[in-house]
Amino acid sequence: MNWDQNSSIKHLTPIMRLFIFKVLKLIGLLRILRHFKKDKITVLCFHRVSDEYSPSWPPLQKKVFEQILSYIERHYTVINISDINRISGKNSKPLLIITFDDGYKDIIKNVYPLLNKYNFKANINITIDPIEKGEPIWTQKLNKILEEYLKKGLQLNFKSGGKSYKYNFTNANFAKKCAEIFLVLLKIDEISRNYLINTFEKEINDYEFTEVLSWKDTLILQELGYEIGSHTFSHRNLCSVETGNLEYELKNSKQLIEEKINSPIDIIAFPNGQFNDKILKLSIEYGYKYLLLIEESTFDYKKQFNNKYFVIPRILINHDSFIENCFKIEGFHRLITKIKKKI
Repeated sequence: MNWDQNSSIKHLTPIMRLFIFKVLKLIGLLRILRHFKKDKITVLCFHRVSDEYSPSWPPLQKKVFEQILSYIERHYTVINISDINRISGKNSKPLLIITFDDGYKDIIKNVYPLLNKYNFKANINITIDPIEKGEPIWTQKLNKILEEYLKKGLQLNFKSGGKSYKYNFTNANFAKKCAEIFLVLLKIDEISRNYLINTFEKEINDYEFTEVLSWKDTLILQELGYEIGSHTFSHRNLCSVETGNLEYELKNSKQLIEEKINSPIDIIAFPNGQFNDKILKLSIEYGYKYLLLIEESTFDYKKQFNNKYFVIPRILINHDSFIENCFKIEGFHRLITKIKKKI
């Protein structure tokens, strides 16, 4: 859950937010929060790391990402997902795992050099369709199309589910409107969604896609010690996919990656963190051992140690504020959400 959407602090200006987090840091709250994580694993989920200007879904800036890595180096021991099976005894620092979803080219261009600098490895979860087609997943394609609508001052009109939608974009409302459109398209079937996106695309001239990893890139990352996982075939909302198509999204994506990199794949990251009991059950049946979610909590691995699989919550990192990211890593946002629910 995104704390920004569920906290009264979201109404504060960036300067006021920064002031509040600096005060909390000065009183030692980061250290206090970290103290309670000794027997748990913090798993972070990243997507893009780039200095590219993209108002629809801003990437994490390279400078901020390096600041995060420096913070992690000081306070954590970074491990791979497969190391979960080999944890024994107490560690001098709490454990942390770095993961990336979608599979953008940023990982080769921007992420690898910085991770290599700190001698860190990461888990990379790739979506098959973008690699095969050479274009990004529908969510990022939609982002780039909507950015063109903003640049050209175009109005977006479409119908879905018996409702009519009309959007006029401004710099002030753009991110909010993009999120609204994303949620509308997320709830419809893949054919209808692709039809709408292609319709939107016809109204603009050529535009630049966000580059994705190639199979060659993926193989290089694997050889460098990065753990590769599946992010399904087409990044669909799995909860709305029929059982027959779930096999395609889960099992076939696993098999194709294994064929391409000649290595077993036992990691699955569910798109947009959406899953249900049926999806978990099928994933386990298809041979996945590590099932990655998006939840603002740490991973209590000891509770699952006798299982043949691990259901792993991950903290989504998407702020460009370094200090706020530190508090996100330490579980402050989760704590605030819990407190609000009890009030």
